[in-house]
Amino acid sequence: CVNKKTFQKWTWIFIEATSYLEFPVISWDNQKIDDKGCRAKLTVDGTNMPVQHRFDPKYLSHKFNSNGLKYKVGVCIQTRHIVWINGPFRSGFHDIDICRRALIGALDEDEDVEADGGYQGEPHYLTIPKDAKDREEWFMKTDVQSHHETANKWLKIFDILRKQFRHDLRKHSSVFKAIVVLTQLSIEHGSPLYSVAYCDKVAINQKSDMKN
Repeated sequence: CVNKKTFQKWTWIFIEATSYLEFPVISWDNQKIDDKGCRAKLTVDGTNMPVQHRFDPKYLSHKFNSNGLKYKVGVCIQTRHIVWINGPFRSGFHDIDICRRALIGALDEDEDVEADGGYQGEPHYLTIPKDAKDREEWFMKTDVQSHHETANKWLKIFDILRKQFRHDLRKHSSVFKAIVVLTQLSIEHGSPLYSVAYCDKVAINQKSDMKN
């Protein structure tokens, strides 16, 4: 019988080892698989996790009205793979500022990203439901956001992310990365996110030009 101290020791070793698989498993290039020529190839959203920490407005998350850490997650619309993560950030850090610092510079010149209404301010890079030109496009944009929220929910199946984190905050990043790795492997090997019908105006125009 393994005692509690030994079990905890090996649990953290396993978490650290799994987190090191981030870069081979979470691949930015996977967004280009099955590329249909859409300007937006992925969705981005933040996910907040409660943590035990002395009160600090910079850590305050309005999602659960207490201290938290925030991560950004990018999900490819076509492959349904998690292709990008970034963090942790204090929950009080604004979403658009994180994207300016961590995401926009990685995009191709003619590429943008689908995001929700909290990402206003960078219309050349981040497109939101409010930008929809008609009802059909609005439904398409909101559908891919719901698709992304499913990915975030899958991450929080693990209690350690859903409940208040009471360990050393320096370990939180390893826990998050390990869970993302396990979730992505699950997506790749039998439990994919549901598919969505998505084709932005750029891809539609390209298809039309090819027919002509």
